[in-house]
Amino acid sequence: MSTHNQQPAQALRWPLIIKLLISLHVGVGDFLLPLYVQALGGSPQVIGNLVGLGAAFGVLARLSLGWLADRGIIRLLLRVSLLALASGFALWSFAPSSAWLLPGQALLAMGRAGSTICLSLLIAQLTSPGQRGSGYGRLTMASSIATIIGSIIAGIGFIGWDLETRQQLLQFSWLNPIVSQLPTPIPRTALFHGLYSVFSSSVVLAGIFSLRSWPHALVPKRGTIEPPWRSVLGQPSIRNLLLAQSCISAAYSASIPMTVPLLTYRFGASVAAVAVAYIVPGIIYALFPARLGRVADRIGYRRAARLGLGASMLIYLALPISPQLAITAILWACEALAWSCYVPALEALLAESVIPQQRGTALAIYGIAGALTATVAAPLGASLFSRWPATPFLFSALCLGMAAMIAAHTPPTNADYATIEQHN
Repeated sequence: MSTHNQQPAQALRWPLIIKLLISLHVGVGDFLLPLYVQALGGSPQVIGNLVGLGAAFGVLARLSLGWLADRGIIRLLLRVSLLALASGFALWSFAPSSAWLLPGQALLAMGRAGSTICLSLLIAQLTSPGQRGSGYGRLTMASSIATIIGSIIAGIGFIGWDLETRQQLLQFSWLNPIVSQLPTPIPRTALFHGLYSVFSSSVVLAGIFSLRSWPHALVPKRGTIEPPWRSVLGQPSIRNLLLAQSCISAAYSASIPMTVPLLTYRFGASVAAVAVAYIVPGIIYALFPARLGRVADRIGYRRAARLGLGASMLIYLALPISPQLAITAILWACEALAWSCYVPALEALLAESVIPQQRGTALAIYGIAGALTATVAAPLGASLFSRWPATPFLFSALCLGMAAMIAAHTPPTNADYATIEQHN
C-alpha cells in the first residue's frame, strides 16, 4: 500500500480506539439496566422514567452539540462528552438507591449523543471523498467489537460473583466441579457497582487518548451559517436521507425486540433463540462492516444502500416463514451482512451531502429522526406481535423497502458521480 493510503488509516486509529473504549456497555446496557433498578429496589416505573429521560436528554444534546460541533470545536466537545459519559458511569458505580440513576442517565445520554456526533465528524474529516464508506465501516466494527467485549465482561461478572446465576448453573451437574471453584458470591448491587466502575474506567482511558492531536484533520471554518437547520433541511439529499433513516429506525424498533419472542414461539428454544438473535449477527458486525464499506466506496453509496436495504427487506419477509432454526440463523447472518453494507454507505452519503460546516447539524437531525421514529415504532411492534407474531416483521420489510426506494432516489454525491464515470 502507498503512504497516501496508510496515512488516513493511521489517523483513524485513535478515534476508533476511543469508539471501542466508550462502547463496552452498548451490548449489555439494555440487559443490565432493569436488573440494576431491581437490585436497588426500584419499580418498573423507574425503568420507564430512565428510558424516557435518556431519550429526552439525547435529543436535547443532539440539538445543541451538533450545532456547536460545526463551530470548529469538535475535539473540545468530544472531551466534554467523554467527561459526561465517565461521570454518569461513576455516579452509577456507587448509587445507593435508584433515585441516583436519574442524574447519571442524563449525563450518559448527553455523553453518548455528543461522542457519537464528534466521532462521526472526525471520521468524515480524516477520510477523503470516496473513502468514507470504509471509514464508517471501521467505526461500526469498533462499536461491534466493544459490544462483544462488554458482554464477556458482564458474563464473567455474573458467572463469577452472582448468586442467582450460580444457582442456575448448578442445575447442570457437569458444571458442578467448575462452579465449586468460583469465588464467594457478592450482593448483586456490589456486582453492578463493579461493572459500571469498569465502564467508567474505560471511558476515562478514552478521554486520555482524546488529548492526543491527530494528524490530517481538517478544521472547519468558523463562519456563521444562518439558520443552520433550515439550510440543512432545504437540501433534497438530506430530506431523502432523513426519510430513509426514519423508515430504517421504524423497521428495527418494531421487530428487533420481538425477535426472541418470535423464535421462542416458532421453535420453543429460548436459549438457542437468544444465540441466533444476538450472537450470529454480532460476529458479522464485528468482522465485515469495514470490508463492505470499501465495497460501497467502489460501487457508489446510493447503490450500496439500495442493495443492502433491498436484501434486508427480502430477509424480513422470509424470517416469519423460516421452517428451521438453522435456516433462521443463516437469514440473520445475511441480514447482518446487508446491514453492514448499507449503514456505512448511508453515513458516508450523509457526510458527502453537506459542506463540512454543516455536518454536525446534519448528523444531529439524522439521529433525532431515528430516535423520534423509534419511540412510536417500538410499542407498535409489540401491539402487532400480540395480534399475529409475523406482523412486526412484515411491517419492517415494508419500511426497509421504502427506505431502499428513497435511497435510490437520493441525489448523487461527487463520489457517486466519480463512480458512475469510472463504470462508464
